[in-house]
Parts: sequence; C-alpha cells; structure tokens
Amino acid sequence: MDNRKKADLILHPVRLRIITALSRENRTARQIAGLVPDIPQATLYRHLKSLETAGLILVVESRTVRGALEKTYGLASRDSAEFSAEDVRSFTPEDHQKYFSAFLGSLFDSFMGTVSRLDDHPELLNRLGYRTRRLSLPKETLPDFQKEYLSLLQKYESLEGEKESFLLSTVLVPEVDYDESY
Repeated sequence: MDNRKKADLILHPVRLRIITALSRENRTARQIAGLVPDIPQATLYRHLKSLETAGLILVVESRTVRGALEKTYGLASRDSAEFSAEDVRSFTPEDHQKYFSAFLGSLFDSFMGTVSRLDDHPELLNRLGYRTRRLSLPKETLPDFQKEYLSLLQKYESLEGEKESFLLSTVLVPEVDYDESY
C-alpha cells in the first residue's frame, strides 16, 4: 500500500480512534465500542472492516456468543499503523496539514470525551493535562533521545500491577528561525 493511501486510511478520525484502542491490547468490537461510545455501531463495524481489508488489523480470535460470531481484533503488527521517516519525507506540505489535522481531531475527541465526564468523575481532573515544553538538544543527540524516550515508556508499560490507561501524544516540531536560511 502506498504511503498516502495508508495515511488516508489510518488518519481518518474514526479509524485512528479504533487503532488507538487496539494499540495496547486486542479487543472485541463491543470492547472498542465501549471506548468510543459516540461512534454508531454500524460506522464502527464499517471502519473495522476497512482496516481489516487493508491488513492493518487482524481478527485474532473468533467465538460464538449467544448464537452470534464475536471477533477479537488486534493490530497486524506493532508498527502497522505507524509511519517511517521515509514515509513522512514523501508527504507534501498539504499532506502534512491534512494528516496532522486528523491527528489533532482524534486527540481532541479523546480529550473532550474525558472532559465531558468530569462532572461525574472529578478525580479525572488530577490525571488530565496538556503542556508544551521547549527542548534544546545537540543536533546529533536527537536519535538517542527518541530511543531513550521510547525505552522509558516501554519500561513503565511493562511494570506489573493494576494498570490505568492514558493517551500520551507526542509532537516533535523543530523550531524555525525565520532569519536563518535552511
């Protein structure tokens, strides 16, 4: 599948939320629906089928429940819904604008879903946050920083004990000094 077709498929707001739901563990359509209650059931099944047909998700288990076939879905691979540096370099500025807008839209939907529950669950407020931080690194250390950051996330995800899930979205934007030429 070419990069733009893959990006268009993944970065649809509904499909991105499905992929996010499957990024930590395999789930049934019913479990996914519980995480995205604002998505109508027919819409959810249509997008699950699109992702399955494209090979981005797989049916990892099927079983009969009360006479109906229940499928459990999982990502085809850990990186099937990610883009390589080469993929990203092939995008036009218009592609980047479109894909980043979809990313932000999905993030906004998830954020607002939590905010809408604050009246009933005020404890969520203590675990909700957003911030921007300037990061200055020697140019040659960025790849090492990225590897260590991912390693840190993996370390905490692998800890034993009762888990609580969060969406942690990272956006790395090089600052541009408009007085310098690149």
